Amino acid sequence: MAEDHFEANPWKPNEADWHFLIRLNNQSQLRTMVTRYAKIYDHPGLYPPIPFEWLHMTVLRIGSVANITDQEMNDVLEQLFPALEMIHVPELLLGPWWLWTGSVVLHVTPEEPITHLFNAVTKVMNTVVGEKAPKPDRFIPHVTLAYARNYQQEREVHQQLCAQWIDPVPLHIDTLSLVKEKQTSPLYRWDTVTDIPIGK
Repeated sequence: MAEDHFEANPWKPNEADWHFLIRLNNQSQLRTMVTRYAKIYDHPGLYPPIPFEWLHMTVLRIGSVANITDQEMNDVLEQLFPALEMIHVPELLLGPWWLWTGSVVLHVTPEEPITHLFNAVTKVMNTVVGEKAPKPDRFIPHVTLAYARNYQQEREVHQQLCAQWIDPVPLHIDTLSLVKEKQTSPLYRWDTVTDIPIGK
């Protein structure tokens, strides 16, 4: 049984969290694929498709803006800008899909370059804020297309998605965004603080 994403991952009302993420709304080659997927997985067990402008790949959820100050994040950025200059992310592939606790998500492969980026970010966070830095168990590169509600018909969603194959598309990553994010069911929205060039 799939569980409602927003019930399983509740945020406090009006909570804003620091996040590092990859925004995808500047990559027009993704729009056609995302639109095709949205036509396939229309199902009452899913929330509506995430609008293209809010599609993203989370690299790290840092924590509440109430717990980590603007100055601390400025100190993180001071170290992160030169660190990310040294990282090269080759062309990646977005897709195919899988169901993750009922939500429709897309693979990002190969994982190694993005994991390298993740490791660089967590290293700087640990250096600057110490025990306040997040300690994620693992990192799974992915892009969510639609979040799950509570439902038991995962097989139906699976069959809908299997009915039409959609080829993975190239994904280019050259910027990491620091944002202040809010949970606004059925999606996440954010205000961008700054963009950090990667490999430049």
